[in-house]
Formats: sequence, C-alpha cells, structure tokens
Amino acid sequence: MPTSFYVVIGIVAATAIAGWWFYRRFTVDRPPIGVVTRSDIAILLALLVLLPYLYLNLPIAVVTVVLAVGTLATMYVTLEPMLRYGWLALTVGLVLIGADIALGVLDGVTATSFLVVNNLVMVIAIVGATNLWAQSGAKARDIALLAAALTGYDVIATWQLSVMTDVMERLATAPLVPIIGWDLGNLATGLRIGLGDVLILTVFPLVMRKAYGRAAGLVALVLGLTIPPILFALLVTGVVTATIPAMVVIGPLVVGQYFWWRRRAGGRERTTVEYLRAEPLTSQAAT
Repeated sequence: MPTSFYVVIGIVAATAIAGWWFYRRFTVDRPPIGVVTRSDIAILLALLVLLPYLYLNLPIAVVTVVLAVGTLATMYVTLEPMLRYGWLALTVGLVLIGADIALGVLDGVTATSFLVVNNLVMVIAIVGATNLWAQSGAKARDIALLAAALTGYDVIATWQLSVMTDVMERLATAPLVPIIGWDLGNLATGLRIGLGDVLILTVFPLVMRKAYGRAAGLVALVLGLTIPPILFALLVTGVVTATIPAMVVIGPLVVGQYFWWRRRAGGRERTTVEYLRAEPLTSQAAT
C-alpha cells in the first residue's frame, strides 16, 4: 500500500477519536441558537447542496475568503475551551490559516508542507463543528436523516452530474482545501476524502452516545473507521477505478445503526439532560 493510504486513514481515525475525546472533556461556547433541530439540519443540508455551485462560479479569491472565515470560526470552537483564552485561540487559528494560505500560494496545494498544515486545520475544524452540533442537542435521528440525504445527493452530484468532482478539481488550486489528503501531486498514489464524509464519521458516534449510551457510540466509532480503509483499498488495488462517493457506504451504515439502536431503546432517544445524568462530566470521566 502507498504511504498515502496509511497517512489518510490515520488522520481520519485521529479526527474521529479526537472528536470523541473532546466531547467528554470540553464544553464548547455555543452561540445563542438554542437546540439543534430538524429545521437546522434542513438548512445545513441546503447550504451543503448550494455551496458546491458557489465554489464553481465565484472567483477563487472569494472562495478562499469564505473558506477562511468559516474555518476560523469552527477552529475557534475547538481551541477556545482547550487554550482557555479567547485571544489565544483566535491567534492560533489565524496563524494556522495564514500558514495554510501562504503555503498554498507559495508551494502549491499538492506540496507536503501545505498538506501537513491543511490537514491539521481541517482536523481542528471538524472536531469543533461536530462537538458544536452534538453539544447543541442534535439528535441521532437528525444526523441519520442528514446522512441519508447526503448519500442521495452524493450519488447524483458525483456519478450523474460530476459536480463534486468538478468542485474538488477547482478547489485543488486554492488554499484551505476542504479535504483530508496526501500525496495529491501523484495521480497514481494520491488519496483524499471529503470534509463532509469525515464530519459524519466524527459526529455520528457523539450523538449516538448521547442518545443510546456509550456502547452505541463506540460501535458507531469503530464501524465508521472501517469504511475509509476498505474504500481506499479498492482504489489502490485497482478493483475500482472511478471516484467512489464515500457516503454511499457511510450513509446506509449510519441509518442502519440508528434504526437498530432506536428499536432496541423502544423508539426513544435520551435527552442531553438524561445523558449527562447517566454519564456526568467529571475530571475522572471515562472516555
């Protein structure tokens, strides 16, 4: 297997595990939006569908600014409770985003130096975004609905319309590329996975833990992390030569788990209050 196989799988695994670890140890500074509901998930889905078309039609400079602002906001969510000082979290975020943009412009987005920084930025942003959703009360039901909708969209946008492929090709010329990837300068060995795929793999174990308990969360975490190695192995070995929409596998796995645990729990999810009562957050809390 090429080095990129192990690097990308390792980063994806580290992201999901970091999200799980963060969930029990830090409380994010939530904006005053209340509990995340199905309406919020619907708005998020609409944005995810709309953004690719904006990326394809807006100037690269504008796209970079949009990505920088959004990425900085989600990085801050992760860094602020860890570093304890808002100004320090903002400074670290700005330095990393500045380095990402500078390396992308000077060295190119396929350079190893750029990929190291960009992958780190994406990991921090994903941990923040997924914990914001989970800690704001997103239900396992809503994430399962989002995964199902993204699966259908991914199939159409990737296989029928080639929208996602076009977006990735265009964003591959700009900093802050929303992917986890390695060795992208080599068409034969380079591998990448989209930000949305890693977001679902990271957030689903969190909402499952809240809804149905630690065992449900751990099962979701472990099963989710088996998907990237399988998909990458199919690509690397040449069994599959076309682009694989990862959500085609992730989506059904997420929906299947949700319904199994829902039936097992009698059709009811735990609320955040019930979750914290059963698993109080203490300095000695188990992971």
